[in-house]
Amino acid sequence: MKRTLPLLTALWWSLWAAQAQKTTTPFQVRSETRYVSWQPSVPKPERPASLVIDNLHFADQNGNRRIDAQETFTVSYTLHNQGRGDAYQIKPSVEFSAQPQHLSIQAPKPIALLRAGDSIRIVQRGSATQELRDGTLTITLAAQEGNGFNPPSRSITVETYAFRPPQVWVAQTRFSTRNGGVPKSGEVITLQLLVENRGESTANDVRVHFQLPPDIFAGDTVDFSVGRLQPGEQQILEFPFFTNQRYTASQVPITVTLHESYGLYAQGTTATVDLARSLAKSTPMVITGAAKTQIQMGTKSLYSDVDMGIPATKNRQPHIFALVIGNEHYQAYNREVDVPYAGADAAIFKEYLVRTIGIPESNVILIQDATKAAFEQAVERVAQLAATYPERDKHPTGIIFYYAGHGLCDARRNGYLMPVDVPGTQVQQGIRSSDVYHRLALSGAERVTVFLDACFSGGARGEQLLAARAVKIEPNRDVIAGNTVIFAATQSNQAAHAYNDKQHGMFTYFLLRKLKETHGTVTYGELTRYLKNEVTHNALRVNQAEQNPDVLVSPAVQSEWTQWQLTR
Repeated sequence: MKRTLPLLTALWWSLWAAQAQKTTTPFQVRSETRYVSWQPSVPKPERPASLVIDNLHFADQNGNRRIDAQETFTVSYTLHNQGRGDAYQIKPSVEFSAQPQHLSIQAPKPIALLRAGDSIRIVQRGSATQELRDGTLTITLAAQEGNGFNPPSRSITVETYAFRPPQVWVAQTRFSTRNGGVPKSGEVITLQLLVENRGESTANDVRVHFQLPPDIFAGDTVDFSVGRLQPGEQQILEFPFFTNQRYTASQVPITVTLHESYGLYAQGTTATVDLARSLAKSTPMVITGAAKTQIQMGTKSLYSDVDMGIPATKNRQPHIFALVIGNEHYQAYNREVDVPYAGADAAIFKEYLVRTIGIPESNVILIQDATKAAFEQAVERVAQLAATYPERDKHPTGIIFYYAGHGLCDARRNGYLMPVDVPGTQVQQGIRSSDVYHRLALSGAERVTVFLDACFSGGARGEQLLAARAVKIEPNRDVIAGNTVIFAATQSNQAAHAYNDKQHGMFTYFLLRKLKETHGTVTYGELTRYLKNEVTHNALRVNQAEQNPDVLVSPAVQSEWTQWQLTR
């Protein structure tokens, strides 16, 4: 407490009077008001106090044991009086070794009395500004005691971490319809959106806005509130929309705008759907991902793990040619059941051929939902490309044929690959598999490799029989000519199944996974063992059905095929 006491003016007058008696020269004295500070008195100790600071503890808001920008924290400790005498007028203090302008902490309250043998827990709360920098900070804890019995100072060293903003992105987009296929006017199309926080701090108040062109209508609200996204957290949103008859453009661009609380760290995109192309079949998605303590991208995806992070090679193989066919949508042409994910199987396998195996994109023919005419023309074309390659004398050619779709047998158990426009009741109008192998072998290619994610038993993915079949028929084993190796998804009269969680055929998923794991440098022998082990086990585990991959090899390469690789 401070008190203001004026000096007595009477004292001045007495001095003046005394001086006046000594001199005949008069003078004047003017009184002044002066201020003095008054502090509470500190009792004199009868015995010495002995103060000790111990049990130091630091805690931060997010629990990562450091001070992050914009974060609150606490520093706590116990002050003991281990002496024989009482301690008076104790003033705790906290000092920072660096960046004091970016850190603040509550002013500690003084302690009037701490008796001998007593202790008190002191908790002080602080905060950091957004301008905090990376570094190491020493927090020194000390105290002043009224009679000078000060405790030894103690310190805590922590790291400081500068502001890392959130980064909210549209990681993936995917268009689909309820039944798949080419969308019709007025049919609801669903845009699935994977929103991801790639930054190192929490994104708050995350919102998504969809902007549509004229004559496109939203099937739900155009504004979504995601809320908070922790670092590495993901959310999947589904936005339905449809067109009317006035919309004549071949594509629909949808502008996606993202917002977060800072207004600075969100990046939208424009997702465009081609109305002339076949779309995937809609599948339900899990809506939220899990937050990670440290930055680590979540595991949710609109696609399978083999669809992303496809390995790339710098090696080019212009002497290899490929035909890739994915026949998924049979219902659009006849009453046969569709083949789930066959389109994705083919599209992603093509990506591996180009990126991982190094085949030039111009050497790869990809056909989705091949009709009989398109099928036959593509087989002939790939065979001719291999046969006419100008440098085939220096670089022997190779052909890779991949097929995902239906297969059937005729009454003589001959296998056929079924174009989408050929019904099962007319199986002999399909593409006889042995004819395909024979035509590819006639190209003169040094190696012909075939991958069939199909069966010839009449069993469709999902344990359904084709409409044309009441029972499964066991096919003959094809006689393989030339230098040909065939990897088949099944043996005998088994069905080839889907792997729904991975959005691929069971056989194709593990084929792609092995190519991804090995960057394509896997021998055919290793690939055979891997496919037989993984597909056989997971078909039983996931689909509760037997599916045993098989390998058919022409006599000409029986002694060498196990050492072949797709990369040469």
